[in-house]
Amino acid sequence: MAENAPSCLRREVTMREKDQQVLVALAQARDEHEELAGWLDFYRALAAVQSEAKAQIATTVEVHDEIAMRQRLEGGVPQLTFDPWTAEGRQLTIEPTTFAHLVKDIMGILMHHNPDWAEMSEAIEEPTAEELVKLAKEAFDRKAQSAQTELSASGLMTLAVEFALVPYLERAAETLMPRLDQSLWQRGYCPLCGATPDFALLDEESGARYLMCSRCNSQWRFVRLRCPFCDTTDHTKLQYYLSDDEVYRLYVCERCKHYLKTIDLRKVRKKVLLPVERIVTVAMDVAAQEKGYVV
Repeated sequence: MAENAPSCLRREVTMREKDQQVLVALAQARDEHEELAGWLDFYRALAAVQSEAKAQIATTVEVHDEIAMRQRLEGGVPQLTFDPWTAEGRQLTIEPTTFAHLVKDIMGILMHHNPDWAEMSEAIEEPTAEELVKLAKEAFDRKAQSAQTELSASGLMTLAVEFALVPYLERAAETLMPRLDQSLWQRGYCPLCGATPDFALLDEESGARYLMCSRCNSQWRFVRLRCPFCDTTDHTKLQYYLSDDEVYRLYVCERCKHYLKTIDLRKVRKKVLLPVERIVTVAMDVAAQEKGYVV
């Protein structure tokens, strides 16, 4: 792992170990947050399917030209591009039939945990495997998860495709991120896939801020007093709200009206898994969105 990664990320664990840790932590979180039981049950079922899919995915990117990787970093260009039928360079590759099976499994999870959507799902005309890959490319090009998906048949399919894309992006991140010199990247979007962050951490050693990609879970360092969404450094437009225990911060920008949930690891006395923290802090999302902020 890169030397400039936050200390909480430096201990090497295998892909499978990390995914299993997330599943265990989600189960534990359910015991600690009874009010979020349904929410956590859904995300644990989803994480289990995504983990299984990722374990079966062959390496989806080829690492070859270190100079080109550096040039992309210096030019602000994310490393990953999307081409479903070739494996050249650092293009994300997706085998249509396998991807279609994953989308179907995820759609089943969505219906099981959201019974009200079942009737809507009947209106979905099942796309072909090739059509699903095209939808995946559209999702990749949007550079963000659909945080507030339209409650419609097409909206549900979009959501399932986005969730199915995650294990492919995470697998690519595990291959490429350790090879990147993050000192060359000071952008508010992911150096791997170009998506925006939806969570952040303050490192326990120095308090440095690391952003977390909303879809591939990559982390990269970013300056504290700067909005990752609009780049403003105007301190009169930037503020944050502390949780009662001072573990969490809700950063908001009055210029672009975005918010960013953050955990301060200097205040934490337990092991933290950021994908789980993103889920158990849903109350912060609700509070921010009620005030008119967007992620």
